[in-house]
Amino acid sequence: MKAAISFLTIILFSVSALAQRTLIVDNTGSAPNGDHVYSDLRTAIEDALSGDIIQIMPSPTAYTTIYIRNKSNIKIVGAGFNTDLVNSNEKGRSIISNSFNFGDGSSGIVVDGVVLAGGIVVENTSNNIVQNCEVDDLILTTTVGRSVSNFIFRNNIILGTRFTIPNNGSFSGGVFENNIIVRASGTRMDTNFSTWNNNLILGHSNGASLHGIENIFNNNIIQGFTGTNETNQMIRSVFNNNLMEVDLGQNDGSSGDNNIVKSFDLPALFDDERIIANEWDRDWDVTSTSTEVVGTASNGGNIGPTGSNSGNPYKKIAFSLPTITELTSPLSVKSGQNFEVTIKAKGN
Repeated sequence: MKAAISFLTIILFSVSALAQRTLIVDNTGSAPNGDHVYSDLRTAIEDALSGDIIQIMPSPTAYTTIYIRNKSNIKIVGAGFNTDLVNSNEKGRSIISNSFNFGDGSSGIVVDGVVLAGGIVVENTSNNIVQNCEVDDLILTTTVGRSVSNFIFRNNIILGTRFTIPNNGSFSGGVFENNIIVRASGTRMDTNFSTWNNNLILGHSNGASLHGIENIFNNNIIQGFTGTNETNQMIRSVFNNNLMEVDLGQNDGSSGDNNIVKSFDLPALFDDERIIANEWDRDWDVTSTSTEVVGTASNGGNIGPTGSNSGNPYKKIAFSLPTITELTSPLSVKSGQNFEVTIKAKGN
């Protein structure tokens, strides 16, 4: 019977040994048995093959620090941001504590719908995507002989006190689209060699500053970076069709066109009057309403986080895959008889 159960589990959680498999990670103690079910996320990542999906079940207990090395083409899917699933102990969210490390040789990794409570560290990696996640800190580092290239961040909420993208030529091709970025008081945001499209970037009126080299900013809303142009120190960067309080395209070889530079209130830009800098809430509605941002982007769409093809940031979704909650099968089966099972699953 054990062989039959194992065979059934393989059918449920994989297409075939040569195709995409789904690995289930569940540390709640209530996961179904099976060859592709894990209580530890690290082990699942170690066992994952190119093309696999790792589905992280929501849990009140966070999963631990993750290092991905020498892995490629793996998708890691969390529970998303369906606020109906979230309660006081946060059991409706897939949370990774400490840092999520994209390490040596990792490429083609997609992280989707996960709360990265310890932030992200990226080094010596390429062609990775982080989307629909909550990220507490973002640190992209490089050392001599290592590089980071073609890293895409889209539809995320990025919080915390550290935001650092390296200022040397070993980082290239960073793309930030449709994110909400909220900076803490008195902190500095460093970004270099990256393209920024349709983000809401909130500094803090109490001393936040924006520094960077050779960035491109298109159709963003930027608020809360106080002081003069020199204080913010944007070098050789391009600013087009942004709404911002300080003209960041006017120093150190930078340029810009069609920007709106003025003081403005966030609640006046969106449907949701609760939107105030540095008071983030998962229930924010960031749909643009102001004539200053609606239809004024370079592509004819809206300036800000809902205005490009990447969709809305921090969208309220649950698993894109069904969650199996019950599997019932007979204790034995005779040769030649049908093997009847009952499966209960929850989808979106």
